[in-house]
Amino acid sequence: MLPIFIYAILAIVYFLQILWLQENLQNGITETGYFAAKYGYVYDYMHNYEGNHSIKPSEESISKSQGNRVNNVPEDYTDNEEKTFDDKRDKIENSVEGLIAKAIDSTFYKIKLKDYVDVESINQSCIQGGYSGIHTYLSSFMEEEDTIDIILVYKVKLPLLFIKVDGFPMVQRVKLRGWSGTKIELKSDTEETNEDSEIVYITEHGRVYHLSKECSHLNLSIKEVHIDDIKGLRNAAGGKYKECEICDKYETGLENHKVYITDYGDRYHKSLGCSGLKRTIIAIPKSEVGDRSPCKRCGK
Repeated sequence: MLPIFIYAILAIVYFLQILWLQENLQNGITETGYFAAKYGYVYDYMHNYEGNHSIKPSEESISKSQGNRVNNVPEDYTDNEEKTFDDKRDKIENSVEGLIAKAIDSTFYKIKLKDYVDVESINQSCIQGGYSGIHTYLSSFMEEEDTIDIILVYKVKLPLLFIKVDGFPMVQRVKLRGWSGTKIELKSDTEETNEDSEIVYITEHGRVYHLSKECSHLNLSIKEVHIDDIKGLRNAAGGKYKECEICDKYETGLENHKVYITDYGDRYHKSLGCSGLKRTIIAIPKSEVGDRSPCKRCGK
């Protein structure tokens, strides 16, 4: 039992050592990332400067060279020559940028990491090969979305005395945005902007909002019918028409036994001036609808 207990204690200690190493390395690559991020603006400036000030053959030099050519030279020959020049220039620019980026992510990160970790402790730790066994070749600088991406790859030795087993692979990573001075358009900002730019329509006392100004709830199709025909008429949903409470409240009288209905309403009105037939349409941003719900007809 005692040997098993001792091995269990050693396993726990070994596990804690691995956690301690990971914590220190994670803190180290985070600080290294912060340091490298400060140079994002310089890299971005150089990138834009080279793109805006790249050497191109001037119009004057092109015209002179064309004047010195024989008149029967095909016109597309000049275009092909310029295209070849641009292709070569782009290849040179890309290769220069690639060399700069790779030099930083493969060498700089590992050198700078030494400022934030105890190299001597790592050399005596369970990392296979010590500090030399830590690799940063998967890291990148200002490549994808101007990010600083530091990736550590190393192996941890397993405490097995009589069995030869290859180290357990470990990966640690930190990803930061380079400080280029440009603002990232966050998803929430985009959604808020879209919501602010989307216009919906409401009425003064309505409890719903409408996506279309042409919604039948806003544009009422008013019809004049005889009061005696009301009982046999149905709206678009198949419902019967009842007397409007507003007209009844103000004791509005009938004119020539005529009343007014709409296709989608369920009330008949004695006067065209009834507020039930009027819609004061107000256009507002969707972000200001408050607790109004979408119209069941046009808001689907």
